[in-house]
Parts: sequence; C-alpha cells; structure tokens
Amino acid sequence: MSAARDQQQREVDVLVIGGGIVGAAAALEAAARGARVALLERDSLAAARGSSKGTARIYVPAAYPDEDYLEMGLRAARRWREIEAQAGEQLLWPTGVLSLGSFAERQLPLLRSAGERAELLDPAEAARRFGIRLAEERPLLFQPDAGVIRADGALAAVLRLAEEAGTELWPEQAVGSIETQDAEVVVGTERGSWRARAVIVAAGPWSGRLLAGVGIEVPLAVSRQTVAYFELARGAEAPPTAVIDYEGDEPYALWHPARGLKAALHARGPLADPDEPAPPADPEVIDRLRAWVDASFPQVNAGLTGSETCLYTNTPDERFVLEHRGRIVVAAACNGQGFGLAPESGRRLAALAVEPAEVSAR
Repeated sequence: MSAARDQQQREVDVLVIGGGIVGAAAALEAAARGARVALLERDSLAAARGSSKGTARIYVPAAYPDEDYLEMGLRAARRWREIEAQAGEQLLWPTGVLSLGSFAERQLPLLRSAGERAELLDPAEAARRFGIRLAEERPLLFQPDAGVIRADGALAAVLRLAEEAGTELWPEQAVGSIETQDAEVVVGTERGSWRARAVIVAAGPWSGRLLAGVGIEVPLAVSRQTVAYFELARGAEAPPTAVIDYEGDEPYALWHPARGLKAALHARGPLADPDEPAPPADPEVIDRLRAWVDASFPQVNAGLTGSETCLYTNTPDERFVLEHRGRIVVAAACNGQGFGLAPESGRRLAALAVEPAEVSAR
C-alpha cells in the first residue's frame, strides 16, 4: 500500500471501526445490502487484541438468561451455519451445551416452539449421558445442536466473506478522531481521513474512548478475565459437552480443539486498560476453576496445561447496546456472548447504518 494511497481522503457509505467479529459481521451485512463499506482495524486482521482473540467460543440459541435475547440466539445460530457453508470449511462443532439455572425451564417451551431441539435433564441423567457431575438439584437445559465455534477461523471467514461482498479491509489503521457533521462523519487516522454517511463503532475495549470523544457516553467497563486450560483424560472418546452455570461465579467450560478443556468465570475480573500489557493469570481464579473442573468433568485431567488473560467489555446491566446516535452506530455487544451472537448483532447494526429509519434502536 503506497504512502500516497494511504494519505488520500476516502469516502464510503458505511465505515466500520474495529475488525473483531462484531465489526466483521456488520461489514458483511452492510456490504450485502449494497452499501460501499470499509473496515478499519488498529492491528493486523489476524491478531485481534480485543474480545475476539482466541480459538474457541460457545454458540448456543439460548445463550443468555433473558427471554428477550432468545430470538437473537436463534437467528445467530442459523446464520453461523450459513456462514460455515459459505466459507466451505468446518467452523462449528456441535458438542451440545448444558445450561444450569432457573431460566432453563422458561426457555425450553420457547426453544421447542421455534423448532429447536432441547430438553430438561436432572443431574443423574447428565452424569449418565455426558459424564458430567452436577450434584445440585437445579434445572439443566440441554441444547444438542449447540456447541463450540472455532473463533479464529470464524473471524477469518467472516472477514473474507465481507471482502468478497465488496468491503475494503484496512488493517493497522488506528482511529485518532471522529467528527460528526450534518450529512456525514469524518474519521481521522494517522494515514489519512475517511468520510462516511454512517460509522459503526465496534472497537470493543476501545469503543468507550472513541465514543466519548464525539460526546456519546456508553457505560462500558473493561476487565481482565483469567482463562485456564486443562488436559482431557487419555482415552476420552468425544469432546466434552459445554457447560454454562448462570449462578455464583458463573463458571463455564467448553472443548478447545487444540488445548483440551477451556474454563473461565463469567464473574468480572479487575478493571483494565486495554493498552496496558496483559498481566499474568490470577492464581486464585485458576484454583477455583481447577476445583470446579475436577468436580464436574471426570474425563478431564485437572492438571493445568496453560492459562492466559483476555479482555472483557461489559455494561452495568450486561445488555448489548446496539443503537444509533445520529450518524454514529454504537456496537457494544458484550456480556461474554458477543462472539456467539455476532451474526445477528451484525445484521441489526448494518440495518441501523444503512436504513436507520426502518429499525428500532435496540
């Protein structure tokens, strides 16, 4: 890319800031609607530093203990299957997902009425069928067609599909300024400026700062979460079923294609600056995860094989913020469910950017 080309002022219909999965999905959907779209990413497209990093995520229709989000989950799961088919490579592993919590009984009839396979199990049945020991007598919602999505491959596939649909992909384009005008938005980077009819801010942990710079206050908190990996026991016949517990520390675990079992807590970790170097994983959190994994997954060797920290962006009520403020579209798909629900978030964001008058703000 030449320096002269870099410094040109460019003009598009929709400019997406952030090359993680939500920004990529929004760019794909906006381009599919016929808009001229460009996507700016502060780093390389293959080295996401925000919430889209890593290899494994859970995808599940009933992903959130809130009935309002069930439609999002159903649409997102269907769209992931379409993306997998379009990409021509395996991105989804239907390991099944067990969700624990009182919301399970409310979600079951809704899932069945939508044509999704689901059932309620007791702990003894879960132990017999999946080898997962959950001693407490709480409702267990089993969704057999849900499972694990290969996150890095999925992000690469969505970016590729977005580019094939006409999106210009611009890595290493850190945004320094956003200025709203009557008929357009002007976005400045070190390499030039952009003019757009609408701008989607999907910058994850950096979104709060960018939005505040243009007078838009969204209460986003960025934290560091500890993630631990455990070895599957030798002779394990199949990937373990994913488990999400919606109570207490809200632990969850899922199969990782390369590293065995991935486990973490949904409960928020310490607040963090996304530009600061990542600290070591919290040993106290690792101990709690090790105890939970050891008690719940007999097929897993609870010996730690690795750990890391990841950025986690959230709102006080843990709900997504997908809305337009004038010509700025806020894309805060948080609560740890952002990746799995990204195709539906992208569809809604694209509609807000391309046809804002026809779509409700939230």
